[in-house]
Amino acid sequence: MLPRTRIGSLWLLLFANLLFAALFLFLRGNGGLGVLDHGVSNWLHANSTGFITWPMLLVTHWHNGYGLLVMGLVIAAVLWRLRDWRGLAYLVLALGLGTQVNVLLKLVFARARPQFDDPLVTLTSLSFPSGHAAGTTLLYGSVLVLLAHHPRWYRRVLPFAVAMVVLVCFSRVYLGAHYFSDVLAGVSVGLIWLTVCRLLVNPHPSGTFGR
Repeated sequence: MLPRTRIGSLWLLLFANLLFAALFLFLRGNGGLGVLDHGVSNWLHANSTGFITWPMLLVTHWHNGYGLLVMGLVIAAVLWRLRDWRGLAYLVLALGLGTQVNVLLKLVFARARPQFDDPLVTLTSLSFPSGHAAGTTLLYGSVLVLLAHHPRWYRRVLPFAVAMVVLVCFSRVYLGAHYFSDVLAGVSVGLIWLTVCRLLVNPHPSGTFGR
């Protein structure tokens, strides 16, 4: 029989792939999801206020490419210090390569970003899937995978990790940088890549990270 963790990983992989496939099909059909995308973006933009905008800018800039790199290097340094080589290999594969996979997917789908007459942020790069959503999912998801065999720390970090992914996704839609489906696709890409990496390079249960 397959170990319970491997079965759970396969179920997560199936769910994330189905979510991404559904988003892609709805996007191509330009039906209800497109209406929802534009409706959510337009409503948030029309109701934006400075009180909300500056925290959203802080959150989104904290999790840009440079922010993810710095946080990833800090985690890598801890793993190096603890000589957790399997954990370090997992982090490099999941976060380092996963962000590049998302960049390639942007080029494949080539979706333009939302457009407003008075944008809160101005970006010329492509929109689907969201790089911030994928990168944040990869970063915090990697930490959760590394802590999976340390229940006490896992339970402490899980709410914060989920909250940060949700907050970053909301910030991208609120600021008009992405559509709702873009951030959902980014999260699904992150989950897919995290799970594939865990199946290939599963951090050793006896690793010291998080003890």
